[in-house]
Amino acid sequence: MSPLRVLARSATQECIVVGSVNKAVYANLSTQTVKQVDLGFPGHAFIRHPKYPSRYLTTQKWGANAAVVDFETETVMKIDAGKENWFYGHGHYIEEKDAFYLARVSLETGKGYYAAYDPETYKPGEAFQVTPGGLHDCHRMADKTLAIASSGVRAEKYSDPNKGMRIAKSSIVFVDIAGKGNVVRELTIDDPWQMIGHFQVTKTGKIIALTCPQKQLDNYNMRTADHNNSGYVYFSSDGKQSLKVMDWGHDLQTQIKGVILSIALNDDHTRAAVTNPLVGNIVLLDVVNEKVLKSINAPFKGVVWDDSLKGYLGTDRQLVWISPDFDKMTRLPIESAAGFQNPHSIIETV
Repeated sequence: MSPLRVLARSATQECIVVGSVNKAVYANLSTQTVKQVDLGFPGHAFIRHPKYPSRYLTTQKWGANAAVVDFETETVMKIDAGKENWFYGHGHYIEEKDAFYLARVSLETGKGYYAAYDPETYKPGEAFQVTPGGLHDCHRMADKTLAIASSGVRAEKYSDPNKGMRIAKSSIVFVDIAGKGNVVRELTIDDPWQMIGHFQVTKTGKIIALTCPQKQLDNYNMRTADHNNSGYVYFSSDGKQSLKVMDWGHDLQTQIKGVILSIALNDDHTRAAVTNPLVGNIVLLDVVNEKVLKSINAPFKGVVWDDSLKGYLGTDRQLVWISPDFDKMTRLPIESAAGFQNPHSIIETV
């Protein structure tokens, strides 16, 4: 049965939320309809509002912009980073403090902060200084700490960390976000060329971290460079043990170039799909045994898992359903003028 027939028979509606170019895109997979709202900046990650289901907070990857987009009213409310700060891409709603916490960097010092914003007024509150460099992705752990990816780099002109100065090892930092914002522990990687950008946490607490090689020079060509030009996947067995790099295998190693960008866990968290958009690979991983199962050629930036469809959705200019074992791909006939190009597409069931 085709993926869309499965959705048509479902009692609920499946929707995907994604940023693409300067628009926020809300696609109803069940009715095959799309809403597009102009943000005025490229939205990177989306956080659903806990009280208003049609509202999503989104931030720029490296820049001064963040906003709340309401897909019901198709309106946008901008959030001010302040003249001395930039947003860095991700955030999380912290229930204990009834606040959004967003990754932010000080333009004066380059230090990374997690800063609170009121969910009604969106005015800034407390800010925890977490690392001496930039922060990015974040996930809540079972012990209620907030795990945050640190590049270990202080970016030049506070933009692309690929061109910045390394001041620490790249790491996952665990913060007592519901308390005083203290750093509880840190898991580092030893490779000085690699930066953790995105990661996921399984139901058992295992961490799967994706990296990007840091470009040291202007005009560094990630496609043809002959040294340290590959991103990697790292595992921590329980979120406390050290991060260990996974072996791509020789044949796949020669194909991987640049950032390993997006990750999606399947329904039981035994497998994960990761994207390598520079050369157009998507790779299926065995999460339990920490090894590669299959690689296929596909130009996806983002990937998500959909429970109703029992498969992955690759997001780029179009939406493509990918079977759980990577044996089949089906293009979905849902069109968006902006495309579906953000690496952090999210699925909602309504």
